Amino acid sequence: MKSIEDLMRKAKDVAKDFYKLQMLINDTKHELEFEFATRGRKHLVKEHISTPMIFFGDIHGDIYTLIELMTKLNVVEQLNGSSLKMVFLGDYIDRGPHQLLTLVFLSILKCEWRNSILLLRGNHEPIRGLEPYPHDFPQELVERFSVHSGMELYYSFLEMFEAIPLLLYIPGSILAFHGGPPLSRIERYTEPDDILNVRYREDFEDILWSDPTEDIEGIAYNVYRGAGKVWGWRISERIIERLGVKVMIRGHEPCNGFKINHRGLVITLFSMKGYYGNEFAAALKVPHDSSSWFSNIESHILLV
Repeated sequence: MKSIEDLMRKAKDVAKDFYKLQMLINDTKHELEFEFATRGRKHLVKEHISTPMIFFGDIHGDIYTLIELMTKLNVVEQLNGSSLKMVFLGDYIDRGPHQLLTLVFLSILKCEWRNSILLLRGNHEPIRGLEPYPHDFPQELVERFSVHSGMELYYSFLEMFEAIPLLLYIPGSILAFHGGPPLSRIERYTEPDDILNVRYREDFEDILWSDPTEDIEGIAYNVYRGAGKVWGWRISERIIERLGVKVMIRGHEPCNGFKINHRGLVITLFSMKGYYGNEFAAALKVPHDSSSWFSNIESHILLV
């Protein structure tokens, strides 16, 4: 039976050894690529809630807040008993103090409990040509392992990021992503399969970079970020109706643990604390045996 202490010891050991780190990256990449192939090379994970699910927002290298959340939620015991699914909404690196350790820890979780861990991609797990700023993860690798070895590791991580899915779709319940839904496709299509079959750079940008807003009803360019879009409550209503879900769960925006937009249709989670002046970090637990949890979402959110 694994414990969080066991996992952290292993993560710290791997994070300081170039060869162990390369081996873990390759193992994680192969697992992600296998899953990608079994999905027909789609960037969408479609499933149903068969066990409780816990959603985590941006971590940004704040591994010890993640550990605190996991400990209070007793996740490892549930993972050992195959009675839990953990969903991470992206942005594992940049800004925080333990970026590599966080990514190593999550990779170990994925390799240890493959079907129970879902990693989604954030804009800080970048697509080529659309890197965020600051993007200081490469600098951490170089400082730890030298320029040549650090950049070799960085490019290996970039290959791993390419196999991380963008969307989680649970019909009748949840659409989860990092930033926004595929807004360009919402304007063109009405059927779920067409809306969620993301393939193009614009789709990636919508999902990784977009934000909800209360200032407009429709869709506009995201001037604040310089990439992606902002969308209003009428678009959220359209997405909810066309996809047959109850709520959208996302990360991407710093907040004091969580925030709710568009009359409860959009939930933002943030699982890092301190860097942005936020006092709290949050995780959301979704029960598998209740169809009404979304009517009282705040009671299912843990703050630390």
